[in-house]
Amino acid sequence: MIDLRHGDALEQLRTLPDCSVDLVLTDPPYNIGKDKTWDRIDNYIEWCGAWLTECCRVLRSSGTLIFWHNDMPQLAELMHWIAEHTLLVFNSFCNWHKPNFRKFSWENSGWALTLRSWFNVFEFFVVYIKPDEANERQWKKTGLDCVLSNPACFRPLKEWYRSELNRLGLTEDNLIAKYREVTGKKGFMFRHYFKDSQFEIPTEEIYNSVFKPMGFRREYEDLRREYEDLRREYEDLRREYEDLRPRFNLERGSTYCNYFDAPAIGSSERERFHACQKPLPILEKLIRTHSNPGELVLDPFAGSASTGVACIHTGRQFIGIERDSDNYQTARNWLETESAQLRLA
Repeated sequence: MIDLRHGDALEQLRTLPDCSVDLVLTDPPYNIGKDKTWDRIDNYIEWCGAWLTECCRVLRSSGTLIFWHNDMPQLAELMHWIAEHTLLVFNSFCNWHKPNFRKFSWENSGWALTLRSWFNVFEFFVVYIKPDEANERQWKKTGLDCVLSNPACFRPLKEWYRSELNRLGLTEDNLIAKYREVTGKKGFMFRHYFKDSQFEIPTEEIYNSVFKPMGFRREYEDLRREYEDLRREYEDLRREYEDLRPRFNLERGSTYCNYFDAPAIGSSERERFHACQKPLPILEKLIRTHSNPGELVLDPFAGSASTGVACIHTGRQFIGIERDSDNYQTARNWLETESAQLRLA
């Protein structure tokens, strides 16, 4: 689904269902006068608060919200407003370096020097997560972490361990003393062996040198097989937990620092459809990282719909909103062209 809507962002956002969007990726007006028809907004922070609130509403639990900006004083105000008025959790502050902007840097060596600040060759985007309130303790953990800290999981092995302690008349202090004697290490790992928190079974070496000499009857291979059988049983639960997490998909060979280096799109370039258009490689990487194939990406300030084109290239669904009639038509044409090329590929 590629759905480009012509209208006011706030009005269109109010028509979307709660928790229906997986990723919000948008480039709102910066309120710096880039264009007098859409980049001069009274009560700017209040206006941003209105659309941010709606974006938070339509974003699913553990979904990601990313927005661009380049004016630090206003961005600082926005980040403060988000902290005060939403449940969104700050994740990352990222920089886009535009190397071809160096030519605009102040190089005049004459007497009439007027520049009184460092020339900015960066734009920024900030990443926020909508936490899953129903799973407040779990949304930051991996699915495996959640399984290993679920008291119901691996219960047969935990009960066997306790029954062996009772049968042998041992305490954990006895086991820890033996562990220290054998390994020379402190007994910190015993916080996890056969426990409800970060459950683990001992390694074969530790089991045979500590547990077996203390009288534990099972052979390690039998213990390991039961662990593997139980682990497979919990695979569906692990995936269920994993779905509660914010998306952050890693690609082998790719870097994941908060610095992106890509030229700004020049006015003479063939695929420059908007004055503030962002590079497709950056948008595509953000979409691949923060959403899964087939999921829904929302851009309430679509401009030329470069976010939508990036969605087509990465196999995501897209809802875009654009108020300006000329931009809307340009965006619609670009989306149709990219969709047609994909069908022919």
